[in-house]
Amino acid sequence: QQQRECARTHGSRHLSQPEQQVPGHGQHGEPTGVALQQHPVTVARATTSVNSSVNEQRRLRAAKNAEQVRTFFTPTLCSSRYVAERFIGEGAYGVVISAKDRVTGDLVAIKRIRKCLNNHPMFTRALRELKFLRLLSPHKNIIKVRDVLLPGEREKFNDTFVVCEQMPTDLKKVLDGTTEITPDHIKYFMFQLLCGVHYMHSANVF
Repeated sequence: QQQRECARTHGSRHLSQPEQQVPGHGQHGEPTGVALQQHPVTVARATTSVNSSVNEQRRLRAAKNAEQVRTFFTPTLCSSRYVAERFIGEGAYGVVISAKDRVTGDLVAIKRIRKCLNNHPMFTRALRELKFLRLLSPHKNIIKVRDVLLPGEREKFNDTFVVCEQMPTDLKKVLDGTTEITPDHIKYFMFQLLCGVHYMHSANVF
């Protein structure tokens, strides 16, 4: 019993001072003990390295987005009343930027569907999107197509530029943001989504 008490006391003292334990090996070669805490300077250097890597990635992403805005209307279009301003987003089929209408001064969103004429499925998908958006545009919960830009040289043209109204934000940015989503927010979002879906179904679009 005294040996058990001694072992128990020794174990408690050992666990209460983990900084005294060092990595070692048992009789069968298994690791024992715990590693010493890292030096604050080492942790600071690792944190600085991670922050530098993140900042470099952000810088490269910003440079890429700026280049996409600068070359957005290349090749030259037949006529364009829009001035590219900033990058909005990029998806599987194209790039979206914010542009200003020279005539009205309105901000619009222009989607460039890349290489949609390369194959039949891509062309069909782009044509179907335009057809349904124009058909369903009267509803307030469905984005409106304002224009489709024409190419300057048909032989070199392989992309489609669709001009839509620009929204202040999108649902993904709201959900990924820092704003707390309350039950009232969820009701409001679902109400708008269901209104748009109901209008689509009433037009036999499923």
